[in-house]
Amino acid sequence: MLRQGLLGLGIYLLLGAGPGLAQDTAPAEAQVPAALATDQPAPPAAPPGNQSSAPLSLPDCIDLALQHNPRTSAAWAAYRAASERVGVARAEWWPKVQAGASVGVSEMSASQANVGTMVGGRDGLATQGSLSVSWLLFDAARGARVDAALAGQDVAQGAQRALLLTLAMEAREAFMGVQGALWYQAAVEELVKQADYQQRLAAARFEVGLARRYDVLQAQARVAELEAQRSTAAAALRQARGTLARTLGEDVRWQPELLPLEENPDPAAVAELDELLAEAKAARPELAQAQAQVASALAQARVAGAGHLPTVTAQATVARNYDKDWNSMDNKTATLGLTIPLFSGFGTVHSVRAARYDEQQARAQLAGAVNDIQFEVWAAHAGIAEARDGLTARERVLEAANEAAALAEENYKLGLGSIVELLDAQASRASARVQALQARIDWYLALSRLDKAVGRVLTGPGGTR
Repeated sequence: MLRQGLLGLGIYLLLGAGPGLAQDTAPAEAQVPAALATDQPAPPAAPPGNQSSAPLSLPDCIDLALQHNPRTSAAWAAYRAASERVGVARAEWWPKVQAGASVGVSEMSASQANVGTMVGGRDGLATQGSLSVSWLLFDAARGARVDAALAGQDVAQGAQRALLLTLAMEAREAFMGVQGALWYQAAVEELVKQADYQQRLAAARFEVGLARRYDVLQAQARVAELEAQRSTAAAALRQARGTLARTLGEDVRWQPELLPLEENPDPAAVAELDELLAEAKAARPELAQAQAQVASALAQARVAGAGHLPTVTAQATVARNYDKDWNSMDNKTATLGLTIPLFSGFGTVHSVRAARYDEQQARAQLAGAVNDIQFEVWAAHAGIAEARDGLTARERVLEAANEAAALAEENYKLGLGSIVELLDAQASRASARVQALQARIDWYLALSRLDKAVGRVLTGPGGTR
């Protein structure tokens, strides 16, 4: 998508770009985003009341995305909910205490009056208060439910950490999209200046009889075309800034100043594929999430299998009854209950079978996650080599095109070349500059994809290297 946006400006967008457009700037100091600095998930920070006017580095943008993007809040809430469900499961190990009270009216016939007097019952108001304690002494599914809740917590944590990597990658792509749009806008502005100079040069040569009217018209047409492209470049920059603001969870009208990337990156060495695969296996949160899903399925299978086993419950109750004259009578009971499941409409059998299939599904998903991540690392590693070679080749092409365009300009000034030759040379230089700028963006994105593929923290242009 970024490639289409950059190339969409077209080869003819940068007709006549001079070699002085590229300026080396020092890269921003790599910093670890605060939201990824620990292994434990952190709650999202509240959005600031007003955005800072200080220029933002790439780590700053990643921090903002991790803190303010609504998806971060949703993932954090899901993790906290999973943590609370662990407490719900552990509550089954504790006794339950209940208190009760009741108020009623009783009426007895004359034949029951003597009997009622003997047992303390009388006509009129009757009240009762009770305190009951019950304790589940044995339930084979109780421990399995706790294990399932803990596995669910691990699943939620893995999902949250995977989201953090995804958001960091999106913020990085959006940041580089703005950088690329800024590069193109600066190039277009320089092109407009050069085209205006070419127009004045052609007009001056025409006035003294050294050029044809055709040369003047060609120069004028080129200036008008680049003026239109200036508007196109400005619109592309606005779109890129809006995308960045949305990714950061900010108002789309916010347009912060960004610290520049290094326009001429130095390709760095990359580890061997086997090392990267081992690193990804240990670091990717998606694998931890899939493993937790297998553990959850195993625990749920234990819960389902426990449906065939009995449960033992102890209960003690103390009650006190009052008649209308507030005469009291105490009642104390203690019971030990055994519940044996005999038949449940084959529901337990089907639950056990379903749990086994859920386990098979979780294991298959884990194997699929391993394959997907291995392919992602392999593709990112191959993309690094392709981007490095492409960057080196495009820089050489641009250097040659700059020399050819400079020679064509000098020949035109001396009357040794035509306007057509000059425009052809400038078109070749523009095409080389477009491809060189795209190669730089591709190099930075290739590094980002590799870092994400192996589960590294995404920071500056070179990742954590």
